[in-house]
Amino acid sequence: MPLAASLFLVCLAASLGSSFVLARALDRIGVRLGLTDAVIGMLTALGADAPEISTAAAAVLSKHDDIGVGVVLGSNVVNLAALLGIGALLARRVHLGRRAAMLEGATAIAVAAVAVPVAAGWIDPLPALLLCACVLVPYVWLAAQRPADITHGERVTGLRRRIARAVAEEQRAARSDHHERPATRGDLLVLAPAVALVIGASVGMVHAAVEIGHHFSISGAVMGTLVLAGLTSIPNAVAAVRLALHHRSSAVVSEAFNSNSMNIVAGLLLPAALLGGVAGSAAGRLSAVWALAMTMAVVAMLLRRRGMRRPEAVLVITSYLAFAAVLIHVG
Repeated sequence: MPLAASLFLVCLAASLGSSFVLARALDRIGVRLGLTDAVIGMLTALGADAPEISTAAAAVLSKHDDIGVGVVLGSNVVNLAALLGIGALLARRVHLGRRAAMLEGATAIAVAAVAVPVAAGWIDPLPALLLCACVLVPYVWLAAQRPADITHGERVTGLRRRIARAVAEEQRAARSDHHERPATRGDLLVLAPAVALVIGASVGMVHAAVEIGHHFSISGAVMGTLVLAGLTSIPNAVAAVRLALHHRSSAVVSEAFNSNSMNIVAGLLLPAALLGGVAGSAAGRLSAVWALAMTMAVVAMLLRRRGMRRPEAVLVITSYLAFAAVLIHVG
């Protein structure tokens, strides 16, 4: 037990530290390539998501489906509560235009909905992965466009104008609160070691978590959904607090939704598709449905009031606490 606890703490520190390095390197590489702010935001979110994604993938690949599903869906619930809820409390309001909220919210809801039957074991992950691709590929393509490119041409319809405005709002939301310098050779050289360290540390964390769970009689679902998910979400939470304090609270919405979609696709569906399925469980179904319901509620708040104020933030945080209590009872 002391060895497992020590291994867990060392791997956690290595995973989180490497993810910070990875996120900054990807941010700088995006600046060097001249990518849009929205795509740079996605790259940065991918780096911050590295501990969650790699930990979930390592658990699924090592046949600990309850931990893998728990990390992905638990992280998604944590992201909504920590990034949006705490962000709104600190900034007094998380604001996002309705067009961008529709664009981001519809994408997040669609991906979260696909995760429900997969977590329940009702459908195979490969068809689910293809469905998510049908949603995310057009979304990423739009994020990579500049609004002027969408409205360029002889015939500019009202729909294209609305899409261009939504993309403009999305890119304003994704814009960082500071400007990183363009990437250097050092940023390229650090990518491979950072990725390798995150993956290796995640494998160690999963094995240590299994031993700790056995020692304290904690189920894999609870260990993955509450413990690992909460700890691996720290980079995203830190980024959200920084953005909120710099009055960039709108960027938190983009970060939360994009992070959740990346978690499902890269952390759950892709590794599960390689193995041919995920064992359904009551905890997995609960987590998937709760994450979907919270996503829909947050999108409704953003559309109704063009943002989230402190009362809604308290409601989102309370929803997470209720989720934790129910999961402990079920798990």
